[in-house]
This record gives sequence, structure tokens and C-alpha cells, in this order.
Amino acid sequence: EPNSSTPNDDADRILMFRNGTSNKNWVVGVNESVSEFQIHQGASLSNSSPDFKIDTSGNVTMVGSITAASSNITIINGGSF
Repeated sequence: EPNSSTPNDDADRILMFRNGTSNKNWVVGVNESVSEFQIHQGASLSNSSPDFKIDTSGNVTMVGSITAASSNITIINGGSF
């Protein structure tokens, strides 16, 4: 369900996934006000606490845990555990 904004305005660009039964909605898109690609559980994008975001510098932020299906992770540059 893409929103109706046009490429020349400053509106967020979103795709919304709705579940009318459980009322759990997910929004995926570009939050123009903070220049981030975001995934957020809710009815709109969040400036303060998206569940996942990538900013214009390539920084990735996630809420929750990261689970790997393999223990063959050898290098994560700049990361800490």
C-alpha cells in the first residue's frame, strides 16, 4: 500500500503491511525528516525508535537480537561483541 506522495515533495516513502486481525502493522520506507531507511512496527515511520534503520552514512541500527544460522562469522569490521 504505497503512499500517494510524489517524488518532488518531502513526504515519507512507505510500504505498509497490515494485519487487521491482530492489529500488528509494519511500515517499511524512507523517513525523509531524518534521511533514513526504516522498518517500524506501527502505523507510520518513527524518528526516535524504529525497529531497524540505515542512515545516509551506512550505519545500521536494530532493536533486539541478531541471530546467525552459522558460526562461520569470521570478520565484522569495526564491530564489538
